[in-house]
Amino acid sequence: MINLISNIERSTARPVVLTAVAETGLRYPARLAEIRPFLSALSATDRKTFDLRATFSIDNPNRDTRSLTIPLAHTIEIEGQAIRALRLKGVFPRADQNGKVGKYDRGRGFCSKALFVSGPDELSCRPKLMDADYLAAGTVKLNTLSNEVLAALAIGAETTDMILGFGLYQGLNYDDQPVGFAIYGMGRDEDLRLNNHIVTHIKYLGDLPGSFPDLIRHVGKLLRKVHASGHSHGSGYASHIGNFGVLPPSEARIVDLDASLSLRSIPAEHRLAVLYLDIQRIVKDLIFTKFRNHYSEDVSLAPYLPHFFMGYFGTFPELSFVRSMERIARSPIKEERDFQCSHSGFSVALPGIELTNHEGSGIVDLASFRSDPIFNDFYCALESATAI
Repeated sequence: MINLISNIERSTARPVVLTAVAETGLRYPARLAEIRPFLSALSATDRKTFDLRATFSIDNPNRDTRSLTIPLAHTIEIEGQAIRALRLKGVFPRADQNGKVGKYDRGRGFCSKALFVSGPDELSCRPKLMDADYLAAGTVKLNTLSNEVLAALAIGAETTDMILGFGLYQGLNYDDQPVGFAIYGMGRDEDLRLNNHIVTHIKYLGDLPGSFPDLIRHVGKLLRKVHASGHSHGSGYASHIGNFGVLPPSEARIVDLDASLSLRSIPAEHRLAVLYLDIQRIVKDLIFTKFRNHYSEDVSLAPYLPHFFMGYFGTFPELSFVRSMERIARSPIKEERDFQCSHSGFSVALPGIELTNHEGSGIVDLASFRSDPIFNDFYCALESATAI
């Protein structure tokens, strides 16, 4: 694992020093280290904007955020990639007078349970009880920042945004750990997430664009690339549709890697279940999420489920599960297709559904669900495709 503190000292003789201003009025310096030199590439206008905005501000209007996007007036190029905006994650720490950051225990990204793999094909959950179970409010604690940086470097800029640098605040801590932030270069002007992309189209245009199947297929491809790189996206809660950035019309980037796990760090017999936790979360989003358009009609995402699976398993077209998804996607009768999509998705996600529906703690054994032919077909495909 990278030692981020010593890496800041090694990566530059004179780390850039920013100043965070907490809501209490106290100021905390933050030392920034560049993984890829980007500050010198910024135009004078963009560097001035960066120095002005790349700090925590008491004027932050959104209490449920930890990220800031800085569009660039002048596109820069780093390692052949065009960078149109900077995304700073973890720059809104919420701390008390003693520099202790609070825990993130509410909001749209909060999950009340800790999900984990407790044995071969065994999933467990328990209520979050300790500070270590929670994210730091508005910022990123050291161990998850390490996960973020390592995963972003391993996964690469074709799959996630390009990691440019990171920093640590001096005098702020959460659960006795330093806290900090990561800086990414984006090839898009804004940090448009998949959930917001969906809402905008359905609410204002009445339906999803014709390119949406290709976009969902690309989401599947991205998750497969993350898994192929030897990482998970994140413990059964991070891999949701809000953690994919959209490059219209039909490309995406996978983001928010702070819950990512290196598969090499966990027992080999646990790895398949870890990957399943990622997949089932997206499946649940697609089969249970409905949006109402301006005609007061509900628009379901379930019909796009086969495209997600075809993206994920796309290099293994011979798998029977993939062939069945292709048949469903080609079904000419809409009602039958929608039913089959919902039914298939529910079968695949059922272990995850039962796990999170437990009162208090819970355990599910994935092997016990293999009597369902759809789940068994899916799990056989996952075993074949991942070969771990």
